[in-house]
Amino acid sequence: MRVRLTAEQAARVSAILGYQAGAVEGRVASVRADTLLLTLPTQTAVAGASVQRFYQRVDVPVAAAVELDQRRLNRPGTYALIASAALGAGALVAWTFSAIGSRSGGDKGGTHNLLLPLGRLIP
Repeated sequence: MRVRLTAEQAARVSAILGYQAGAVEGRVASVRADTLLLTLPTQTAVAGASVQRFYQRVDVPVAAAVELDQRRLNRPGTYALIASAALGAGALVAWTFSAIGSRSGGDKGGTHNLLLPLGRLIP
């Protein structure tokens, strides 16, 4: 969730977080009648090959939130895209193996050369 704050509240949150924050991005931990409790990223630490992200919980009055913006995925659209990609990949694999089988001439014993129809795949 993205929250745009008033100038006074942005200065207070910036002092807590340690960086300039006119608009903050984080998670809403809880919502009360007059307060939003936000979990906001404060700093990132690199130790060897691992990266740790630290978070700070900050309470923000609802009156100080000028704008709220929530990002969500369109679940049916996302599932349709994934299903289409899976069907397309499956069809490509099936077509490739059927093309390989039609060129091998069946099982006549002996060794077979494996020919991949790359000419059809690459325009």
